[in-house]
Amino acid sequence: MRWIAAVILTVLWLILIAIGFVALPAAAGDRVALAPAIWADYQIYLKNLGANEAYYAVTPDGLGGAPSGCSLIKCLPGPSGGTGVSEAEAIKRCEDVSPPSRNCIIFAKGAEIVVDYEMRAY
Repeated sequence: MRWIAAVILTVLWLILIAIGFVALPAAAGDRVALAPAIWADYQIYLKNLGANEAYYAVTPDGLGGAPSGCSLIKCLPGPSGGTGVSEAEAIKRCEDVSPPSRNCIIFAKGAEIVVDYEMRAY
């Protein structure tokens, strides 16, 4: 009985992928198809960035993302002058707000985008 349910779920998943409702994660080096909502969040990150160190991570499918070192209000420096942030923090925050089993990648270091991307068409 369980195997029948597993087969049905697998077939449904493949149908959703085939018609474009579900995106598969991009392989390393692939272009990230960024969702408009994630691009808008990235623009807020840029606006609040200033000269501080920060990173922005996204899911390889471009449907999730999160910054490190920045609140929605401002990227504030720590006592040493830096924000005390790391790429690992951005990746962790991205994975915390994304669906399970989505490994995030660094999209930007400061204001510099470090992956090949395109805007997802809706």
